[in-house]
Amino acid sequence: MCIFSTIIDFVCSKEFLHDFIGSFIGLVIGVLWSDWKWKRDRAEQSKLLRSNLVKSFRFNLDRIQQCLDYLHKTPPLIPNFRMDTSTVGHILFTGRDLFRGEALFDRFNWQRYQLEHINAKLDYIHIYLTSSDDNHIELARREFGSLVGHLKISQKEISQMIGDYERVA
Repeated sequence: MCIFSTIIDFVCSKEFLHDFIGSFIGLVIGVLWSDWKWKRDRAEQSKLLRSNLVKSFRFNLDRIQQCLDYLHKTPPLIPNFRMDTSTVGHILFTGRDLFRGEALFDRFNWQRYQLEHINAKLDYIHIYLTSSDDNHIELARREFGSLVGHLKISQKEISQMIGDYERVA
């Protein structure tokens, strides 16, 4: 019984009340500050993601134009480089939760997939052209036309996507 009265006296004391109120105020300030800091850090990460993603797609737009320039030469040259899909994929998938919505992520991811598809076409053309089989040479010719069309479509869609994204952001 004596211990309970000591506890009750302590809880009702002025020091306890001041300590409790001070601790509670510190807790509230700490929670509010960390929430503000988390939101600020997240906004900075989102801005950095947006900047790096646009930069990466712009780099690929330059590669697409370079490919088209090679392919339109007389005689056409087959590019010996690939689109940079690893950087785009890394930025997309590590920053996926920073996108405001799934539709925006899906749009960027679709263009990443198209760059992968262009890489596959380039690979096939190289394989076909190094073959001595006449059927493979014909396949390379068909793939060549498909590649040029795909590059032009991707160039247009990526440019439009970046423009739309920058207007919204």
